[in-house]
Amino acid sequence: ATSWGEGCALPDFPGVWNKISEELEWIEEVTGLTAGGNPSVPVSSEVRSSLENLALPDGATHLLVFSGYNGGEMKTGVAVEIFDYDPPEELALAVYLVDQDATPGEVSGRLWVGCAADEDVLEGYSLYWGLSPSDKISLIGHAPRCADADPSSGADWQFNSAGDATNTSVMLPMNTPLPVNASYFLAYSYSKGGESVLPTAGPVSDFFAEHLAGAIMLRDTYPALGLVGGIVTIQRAYSEARLLRYSLYWGIGGRCQKA
Repeated sequence: ATSWGEGCALPDFPGVWNKISEELEWIEEVTGLTAGGNPSVPVSSEVRSSLENLALPDGATHLLVFSGYNGGEMKTGVAVEIFDYDPPEELALAVYLVDQDATPGEVSGRLWVGCAADEDVLEGYSLYWGLSPSDKISLIGHAPRCADADPSSGADWQFNSAGDATNTSVMLPMNTPLPVNASYFLAYSYSKGGESVLPTAGPVSDFFAEHLAGAIMLRDTYPALGLVGGIVTIQRAYSEARLLRYSLYWGIGGRCQKA
């Protein structure tokens, strides 16, 4: 091992070398390697160095690495652009899907995202399938900000009575397969500094045709105009597996549109 020197094999300027055999036991203890090699210790193709909260110098855009050797460094290095992670704090208010696909294991419809109260620094929302309320499986897509809502293409947004967009969305086409173990939709707000640390989570509900109620009947027995009373009879769904309840609403016409 080189102790010190200038350059490599310069005339009349020898380097000073150490004989390391006397320190071999210590080297083996520290490195876990033996003089004859140790096949049980994997050799990594990477060398890692930890940077701890260093301030970026003014104007720095890339991180550079130059290989060094006895007497200097290589003149050519390798560079990577610096991505300064600065996640937004503003989160989506909600994420949900009303599944329109009656095939088990498939979903479709608009995946809605309740926009954050303050979108000034946001660029949109990243949507993922989730294993849990915080564990990603895979990317679904990206929804635009409500601040970028275009009333002429209103299908992508929902608006309040004042005309302001409150929800944004991405469309899941028919026969979109549910990933294995996907139980949640996850919405991460994102900016130029990356995605939010925490997501907003909503449960995945897979609509089955066999979960539809068979029929509903009401015989009004209350003798007054504008008032109804009596027993509501619901024909049970073909399968009640995973069902929790039957919810009753007032409706408009026969199109199952809630009043």
